[in-house]
Amino acid sequence: MSDDQLSEMFKRDLPRPGDGAWSEDARRRAGRRRVTVGTLAMVAALAVVSPFALQLMNRSSDTAVPAPLGTEPVATAAADREAACSGAGGSTADELPEEAVRLWLCDEPGEIGFSRTGPQDPLTQGVDEALAAFQELPKADPNQTCTAEYTLTYVVVAEAADGTMTPVRGELHGCRSVGNRSGGGAFLDTLAGLWQAQRAASPAPTSSLSSEQVCSSIGAILPATVDGATQGALCRPDDGTGAKSEGVELPADVLQRVKDDVAANAVDGALGEWEPTARLVLANAWGESVTLTRFASGSYVVGSQVWRPKGDLAAELDALVGQLGNPVTQQPYVPERPDCTAARNTAAETPAVIEGEITGVYFCFESPEGGPRLIAPGGLYEPAFVERAVAAFNGLPVLEGECALPSDGTRPEVYVVYAGMEGDVAAVRADGCGPATGAVQKDGDLVGVLVDLFHEQTGDEGAGMYYGAQELCPRADSLVPFSPEVEGATQIVACLGPDGALPVDLPQELVKAISATFESAPQPDDWAAGEGTLVWVNKYGEPMTLLRGEDGSFGWIADGPRVWTPSADVQAQLDRIFEL
Repeated sequence: MSDDQLSEMFKRDLPRPGDGAWSEDARRRAGRRRVTVGTLAMVAALAVVSPFALQLMNRSSDTAVPAPLGTEPVATAAADREAACSGAGGSTADELPEEAVRLWLCDEPGEIGFSRTGPQDPLTQGVDEALAAFQELPKADPNQTCTAEYTLTYVVVAEAADGTMTPVRGELHGCRSVGNRSGGGAFLDTLAGLWQAQRAASPAPTSSLSSEQVCSSIGAILPATVDGATQGALCRPDDGTGAKSEGVELPADVLQRVKDDVAANAVDGALGEWEPTARLVLANAWGESVTLTRFASGSYVVGSQVWRPKGDLAAELDALVGQLGNPVTQQPYVPERPDCTAARNTAAETPAVIEGEITGVYFCFESPEGGPRLIAPGGLYEPAFVERAVAAFNGLPVLEGECALPSDGTRPEVYVVYAGMEGDVAAVRADGCGPATGAVQKDGDLVGVLVDLFHEQTGDEGAGMYYGAQELCPRADSLVPFSPEVEGATQIVACLGPDGALPVDLPQELVKAISATFESAPQPDDWAAGEGTLVWVNKYGEPMTLLRGEDGSFGWIADGPRVWTPSADVQAQLDRIFEL
């Protein structure tokens, strides 16, 4: 493997600010709450960990200080690293020297980060290349604007032949600098590639770790990969109880089958399950490891990929999970159904004309049991649009003749609620024959008018809404149907399995490819639905369910039955996901 390939491997796996992989834990823990796309959040956990770091956890400081000239080298690499990194974060230099005999990558300073550990072995090959790469970085602008999020802080120490230590601090966030240079991320990429090349050219350590050491791992700076693992363990989830160190060793033959199956069948995407049932931790020969987080469906998440073992391999892994005393499966997530009792009572008392000080308009709806989940558009809050929403109801004509509202429980009840500063002022039942209150029934499409107002209020930039994938599966639809060809997609969730209960958030690259090539046609008379669905979310946060056909196409109803046949490349990617 060439140096460029090795470097690229590390570039692919190292954390970046804004990388989708950093948001998986936040989205899982956020539950049903929608979050605004683009929000910066502190990283909650890393998939890359180093159990060898456990022996160093009792250190009181991670900063380095200059050693006096003539200091004799200590006997072991561990002691050398301790000498180089003890106290490194508190007193750092602006520049690395032009010459050194070794480089050390110390543990993440603990004042704000997650105590992720650096490699225990020093860099001795390619030191000149690393120092030259630092010198080639541009000087940082002292007046530049720096961001306020946190990703990673690292400290690299250059050890001179006479024992002098020069520590320099780098960041993947804020000013993204290293010392007085711009390019903290690029320099860490360089270091990572050089460490990997050095390891590839040298015999790997032969020592092994206990399952407790593997399971007790804390975060590491250099990444590991599944295919580079030499041992593994099934571990308890990190639930904050302190029991995460309990685990069961992974047999060597099972480890190899895991590596092979992940390489062949893992797909890009984000699993929509939220509560982990176990962790599959795979360690390489240097003690750095990668965590595959298991969820109740038997699926695993590793970085930005989803993997679901099947057959004998799934059964063997489940048996090991069972030895932990944890449930192998859990009850599926059931979305909370809205309760519109208050809106129903308000509608019964609302007069024929809505008056009073209205400051906002929103929807409340109750979907029937067993039906698709309906999701209403966001509310109206800008005064001009609120005023138009009031006028939209008041201006409708009274319905002539008689028409009973549906009461058989097969249709959703939809209410438009007009709220003031002190609570709800009025409400209108908006499904059935026409908008109705306790005093009047009118003729017209109030919901359609209000949805158009919401779109106008939102603007072309969209609502910036993102759903937890479990909220949308197996089916979710907007109150008002729309055309996917016209709206485009900001999020698409695949709902897998016979009942569509396993949600997988498609990667944004695939979402964009689908939106860019989406063309529908009338649905053939012999079209038949198969297993699974796609839930398409437009820029206003409104969903629509597309049923997956037996031939891999997708069908829905909007102004008549329609069907979409993906391009060959998109079809291949979707087939891999639906085969999970």
